[in-house]
Amino acid sequence: MSVLRHHGGAYLQRRLTKMYTDTKTSCESVTTASIAVDDPELVTLHRSFRTQRDRLLAWGLDWSDASAAQPNDIDESLTQAGYSEIVESVMSSIQVLLNEAERIQHGGASDLPPKGASADSAKGALSGLPVKSHWTSDEISRSKTLLADLEGYIDTLYDLSSSRRNMSASMTAGAQSTKGRSRPAAISDYSILDSKAYH
Repeated sequence: MSVLRHHGGAYLQRRLTKMYTDTKTSCESVTTASIAVDDPELVTLHRSFRTQRDRLLAWGLDWSDASAAQPNDIDESLTQAGYSEIVESVMSSIQVLLNEAERIQHGGASDLPPKGASADSAKGALSGLPVKSHWTSDEISRSKTLLADLEGYIDTLYDLSSSRRNMSASMTAGAQSTKGRSRPAAISDYSILDSKAYH
């Protein structure tokens, strides 16, 4: 397993891939939880979270290195593009957001693990709690805010993908332009030069 180059005083050895995998797991937990299907507002909210989950999965596939030993490895491609630190920050924010969304989905606050608990212990505690079937207006409102924030974070990830494609296209165009300038003049170019020589 290769060690990626140094960023910000810490090695990001497969760290981004693990963060992405953990984020996918959290996303799946939020979007597959059973909620009351008789409330159209909750159904719409749940569907919107699934849409963002699908966008996150598609983004990860776009950055996955098919030649890597670890499945869905995104570290190498993100590091080569220079996006390691920003992706790490975005993924951390998404995990915090999804943890709160999952807390809202489950039982009362007295039954939930403290917010300062580790991610693994909190996830284990939440998985053993029932999913609420009735939500307060404040919980729905907060979930909508979390959904909007989630969409914004994933938009940021997609912006990075667009930047990479634009850079790649620019490099390709630049290489073709350089090749074109070094190419001998075409026959038509010589004809123009010859005609000018006689005037």
